[in-house]
Amino acid sequence: MDNSRLLAARALVSMSFYAVMPFAAVAVSPMLGLAPAGSLGLVAIAALGGRLLSWPIGRLTDRLGAGSILWSTAAATGGAGAWAFAAPSGASALAFLLALATLNPTANVALRVLVARRNRPRRRAQAFGLLGSAKTLGIAAGPAVVGLFFAPDAWIVVVGTALASLTLILFLVPMTTEPGRPEAPVGRAGHPAKGAALPKGVPALIAAMWILVWTGLNAITVGLATLYAVHHADLRAAATFLVVQSLLSAVLLVVAGVALARVDLFARTNLFGATAIGVPLGLLLLGVAPAGAGLAIALVVALIIAASEAVTVPALDTIVAETATTTLGGGFGRLATVEAVGVAAGLGLAAMLAIEHSLWTVAGNWALAGALMCAAAVAIALAIAERLKAVDRVAVYRPGAEAAEASTVRTDRIE
Repeated sequence: MDNSRLLAARALVSMSFYAVMPFAAVAVSPMLGLAPAGSLGLVAIAALGGRLLSWPIGRLTDRLGAGSILWSTAAATGGAGAWAFAAPSGASALAFLLALATLNPTANVALRVLVARRNRPRRRAQAFGLLGSAKTLGIAAGPAVVGLFFAPDAWIVVVGTALASLTLILFLVPMTTEPGRPEAPVGRAGHPAKGAALPKGVPALIAAMWILVWTGLNAITVGLATLYAVHHADLRAAATFLVVQSLLSAVLLVVAGVALARVDLFARTNLFGATAIGVPLGLLLLGVAPAGAGLAIALVVALIIAASEAVTVPALDTIVAETATTTLGGGFGRLATVEAVGVAAGLGLAAMLAIEHSLWTVAGNWALAGALMCAAAVAIALAIAERLKAVDRVAVYRPGAEAAEASTVRTDRIE
């Protein structure tokens, strides 16, 4: 299966997920007999629960093959969607939501594995950048199709849009992966290998930074409308931020993927640490922006976060692909689990940022949280750089090299 089919599948999974989830609370409320707030909580729990399944999904990917597990999950989700479409009810709606919540993390793991296996090391960063771009375009397309062209409160339209995407996925993803061993880390010649090494402690620092990034991203995504309604009285600027940031990310991910293919593992790791600071910096800038400057600061922050995402996503994906010690499914499953922790933390942070009290305004909450997160991100980035700088020789692939140097220091690998 070539990269174009993988990219199309990634975009369609995101489109089907985001065509349903943003509108599900309103659309299913009558069927469940719940107020929109109760339905929203149910949808959030389903989505977060699906993400927390990433680790076991990674293990299943190793056992069954990435193509097999993705195709089977998409088919099961399509079956649940057909039931929800033909016989709308609380039970069918819940079944479809849970299936979608499982498909999304399955695609996150399986498609990363497939991209890692089907691309040589020097092309892998570019391929991961394209994969991230396809995901971003799908995230934008789902709500756009349902929200702009159809009635978002019409359950049949919401489910029908997702079903159309799911049907196409079944034609793009193979039912089986190539026969042989489970999905294993890809070595320098594209074959299973033990993985390159990073200095002791760096993988833990990377995980801490990634949780920080995902916490900030989700706090901004969920809480931005509240900040702009209270501090700027301009919800249009908040919507503009989300659209511009998504489009910029889709473009910059492609550019960054090409650039990252030219640098080695250590350089990518340093770039990851340095550019990850952009997300907490964006949180800080949104908090300190004066009232009335909402649109201008939204555009600036959208550019900063898009640039940060464009580097960190393909950089980290290639780091995992090159340093996984056991299997690719396990490595990417752990990465997706770290992201799930960040999602949960971001939802909690967004709720806290919206609380007004005597000491701080809502904007003050954002500024304080941003300052603290910036300090933590800078400290982590410096720690990563210091540990990498201390290593003279390490077993690491460099583009164009046929062999790796032997490590003379104690090292860790991303499990």
